[in-house]
Amino acid sequence: MNLPQSNIFEFKQLNAFLVRMTSKARRDYQSLKEFTENASHEIQTPLAVAKGKLELLQQSNNLDESQSELLDASQKALTKISRLGQALSLLAKIDNQEFTAQHTIDFSTIVAHTLGIFEEIAALKGVTLETKIQTDVRVKMDATLADILVTNLVKNAIQHNTENGWIRIHLDEHQFEVTNSGEELHFPPDQLFMRFKKSNQSKGSLGLGLAIVKKICDVSQVQVQYDYADRVHKITVAL
Repeated sequence: MNLPQSNIFEFKQLNAFLVRMTSKARRDYQSLKEFTENASHEIQTPLAVAKGKLELLQQSNNLDESQSELLDASQKALTKISRLGQALSLLAKIDNQEFTAQHTIDFSTIVAHTLGIFEEIAALKGVTLETKIQTDVRVKMDATLADILVTNLVKNAIQHNTENGWIRIHLDEHQFEVTNSGEELHFPPDQLFMRFKKSNQSKGSLGLGLAIVKKICDVSQVQVQYDYADRVHKITVAL
């Protein structure tokens, strides 16, 4: 059955419109991606300069106690801004699907390496670290994202722990679990993986670590779950 000429004309117009909109969406996406990368890079440069200047000032012998405290506070603020920029840049890259290449990786080795880094830090904070890591657990995931995932979960468990607290790390072929002691959340548990959510506003956390964990799990097509009972927090990543 032949379509009327008016219908054919309308179809061609619609098709041309869709092509233009698709092309515009691609250009907008590319522009946003480039802006994010350039902004992140340009922000880090003046921050590094400012930190260097402050370090030179801190080496001066003419500073009194109050001036030293002001310089220390300024250094911490600049460090936090730098970390924030890097974290937001990472979230943007994950959103832009820049980590799509997934390979079968040795997840056990990544976990063991990360624990080796944080073992001393946990001990310095008086946190007992217990581990049960199955060897040769292999998962399909971007290796860089897997490393960030494990690092953020372990760091979060240490940072938000209690005095003389504990952490249990469990890994088998089905799941990766991080369980730790800690105070009760001051917001609904379903908001835990939202950006800038943190239990204690006075801590040095940016409130982005678990948001990044959730993004990594989403892009890697694995489930992450949080459970809490009797001051015990547990985050489980299904593998």
